[in-house]
Amino acid sequence: MNIIKSIFISSIVVVWVFFTYIFSREAIVEGYSLTLVGLFFSGVVPLAYFAYLLGLKNIPRTSRYLTVFTILITLGVIFISIDIYQHGASAYYLLIASTSLLLWVLYVYWYSIFAKSRMELKVGDLLPELTFTAGNQPVSTSSLRGKKLLLIFYRGNWCALCVAQIKEISAQYKELEQRGVEVLLISPQPSRHSMSLAKRLKVNFQFFTDVDNSMARKLMIDQNYGIPFGYRIFGYKNDTVLPTVIIIDEAGKILFLDQTDNYRLRPEPETFFEVLDV
Repeated sequence: MNIIKSIFISSIVVVWVFFTYIFSREAIVEGYSLTLVGLFFSGVVPLAYFAYLLGLKNIPRTSRYLTVFTILITLGVIFISIDIYQHGASAYYLLIASTSLLLWVLYVYWYSIFAKSRMELKVGDLLPELTFTAGNQPVSTSSLRGKKLLLIFYRGNWCALCVAQIKEISAQYKELEQRGVEVLLISPQPSRHSMSLAKRLKVNFQFFTDVDNSMARKLMIDQNYGIPFGYRIFGYKNDTVLPTVIIIDEAGKILFLDQTDNYRLRPEPETFFEVLDV
């Protein structure tokens, strides 16, 4: 199923680029019509959403159901249907709008949703020893005992919401430092990508690599074929990690654990502070 999702997410953006081209051609050749408005809502609006998503700065979450976008795309189908009924507009454009709506519904209600968590750990448990690499040197969580740790497992630089989440946490760096918390950012992506992100952010966080996604599999937060199809050409492997946040105390006991069931939803930093201030 995940490989189908991988192909799906890489394909739909291309489809919406094509639909935007159809809208542009219709605007130039035919001019204003209800069909033109319908094509804008059903074809251009979804592409604009992804452009917005990629341009996010510090907002690693959207609404769960993206209701406004869903309404606009649905209106596109309705407007084209009205134009067909009233003026005999081409049913070809209705097919485009209907296809766009179907793809959007699949994106919101199928692609965005993760399978039920397999993680067996819970708040109050001790975090098992985990070993990552930093600059090709192994680092174990046991060597960091005596510190409160905020572990953020993120999918990679390719994931706009993951990067936005890291930026959001970066903005709260001083608040975390005052509470004696050390932030570990963990990804299975090649270390060069993590180092590139570290240079961009310029914060005192530790970027670790989970080689072969082995620690994610140990925690049962791995995701096979979670990378969008075609991203291997950028050095990524097929498998990744499910976005997960774990806070542990100085003894390694889990104080907070969040594994989102929707890749567009991430916990608010204020939630971390509430846990840490108890």
